[in-house]
Amino acid sequence: TIAVRDETDTDTRADKARVVIDTVLRKGRKASEALIAALCEEDQCLSTKLKLM
Repeated sequence: TIAVRDETDTDTRADKARVVIDTVLRKGRKASEALIAALCEEDQCLSTKLKLM
């Protein structure tokens, strides 16, 4: 069904996001700062909601 498909798509996107964040965190402070700067530049609304700005 559509609801199951949407849930699966969301899980997949969330899993991908977790992998990216975990990878960046393992790379250290400089990589984390670069990711935060990119997020702030790309999506100010999300950055504000996550209190990155």
